[in-house]
Amino acid sequence: MKYDIIYSITAHEHIASVFGMYENIVKFHPGLSVLVVVHCEDPLYALKDTIPQRENLLFNPVRYKKARFSSSIFLAHLDNYDLVKHHDFDFFCLLSSNNMFVRPIDLEAVKKS
Repeated sequence: MKYDIIYSITAHEHIASVFGMYENIVKFHPGLSVLVVVHCEDPLYALKDTIPQRENLLFNPVRYKKARFSSSIFLAHLDNYDLVKHHDFDFFCLLSSNNMFVRPIDLEAVKKS
């Protein structure tokens, strides 16, 4: 399957927040094919099966603690990229776990930027 956008998220909040972010992405990407890949720490990863499973929501099995003002958050995004680099996609976008979309994405505008 080809994805228009793959979103990489580093998460440390509650599992419901992760799923809420996933739902927000899906809501504001109508007609687009998106894949969301989440990098989290062990306690959150252990709860991944408590939310509805989606084919376009992946949890990276590589897990470690991330710290602000270090390279660990960037490295987590690189780990997410390594997990999905074999997929066919147009854009790979980094998000933090507190990003939320407020209007639909215009893929043509993204392509022009």
